[in-house]
Amino acid sequence: MHYQKLFPFAPAQQEFQAAGILSAEKYFRRTFSKEYVAKIQHDPKWTAECSRIEEMLRVEPSAKKIEDMSVQEFAARINAPEEEKPVLGTVKLLPAAAKYFPENFMPQQWEDAAKLLKPDRNVYTLDALCRDGTRKKIMLKEPKTSYTGVYAPPEDWLTQISDIHVYKTSPKEIEHLIRLQQAGVLVEPPLGSFSFGHEQYAYTEFVQGVSPLDVLAGTTRKKLWDADARMLARMCKAHIKQQGFYSQEFDDKLWTNKGLALIDTDEAFDLSEGLVSGSVKKSQIGKYHEAWLVDCLHEYLDRKLMSEAEAVRYAEVFLQEKGAGKGQARTLVERAKTLEMTEESYVGMMMDTD
Repeated sequence: MHYQKLFPFAPAQQEFQAAGILSAEKYFRRTFSKEYVAKIQHDPKWTAECSRIEEMLRVEPSAKKIEDMSVQEFAARINAPEEEKPVLGTVKLLPAAAKYFPENFMPQQWEDAAKLLKPDRNVYTLDALCRDGTRKKIMLKEPKTSYTGVYAPPEDWLTQISDIHVYKTSPKEIEHLIRLQQAGVLVEPPLGSFSFGHEQYAYTEFVQGVSPLDVLAGTTRKKLWDADARMLARMCKAHIKQQGFYSQEFDDKLWTNKGLALIDTDEAFDLSEGLVSGSVKKSQIGKYHEAWLVDCLHEYLDRKLMSEAEAVRYAEVFLQEKGAGKGQARTLVERAKTLEMTEESYVGMMMDTD
């Protein structure tokens, strides 16, 4: 991208077309081992299956489940006339991305320069070129995708599109980040997204920090617990829940010079839409927020991450941030101490028994 330095007056683009980089071969390499792919490439069915997979990957993930579609609806998506099928994806950028050259967000431009950070979700970092000639690190994140139902060739070559499950699209992840920002939650600042069927990337700025576990072992643990309680209350205000918010590893949070930041929001979901346990009715939202607080307190106490006195203060800070009186704090802590099962542990148990 050397020529951008020569033409820094090029206008910022908020939406434009760009080519994707996800081929059928890359899809197979993500699903199966490199050695296995090398073996099945010699099968006569390889070329036909690659063509079919690439057709499926160009289909936009639908809000309507595949199993709920009629045969005619599904066929229309796959068998549209060739001239109606997209050949390029769409990059959508937020105003915050104006300081970067738009080429930073085109997959073919960053593919070779980006560094893989998290293989399990294909999260990359890129030293993006800014318009002033400096470089700044950004994040490139694919959606969390499940390939567990994909059939292994050559025993069964007929992979179904319904077996490629995207938990949340990249544009939806950016939307959630914006809502969380507006509610006062410190997140990885969103920059935009790329979408081309099942190939998607969410673009954010890179956030530097340390594990909250390191902070708990130091002298600023009170600040950390207060920040965690406020973050929980602000997520409630945004009506967005983060699965694993109270994980004892704190793997979705970082302690930064600006405070506690929420990262990896691929498992955050809108309470009105639900996830696996169903949506929350508007009339029940207040009680749900309270129950989420109790779940957090239970896990933090049960894992011996906080003392009972810290739990009471945590509840007080949460209630005050939500604009409620802190008089119920001790009662909520008592509920947490006697709680037998959190919502997430219940959902996990039910999924294990399916």
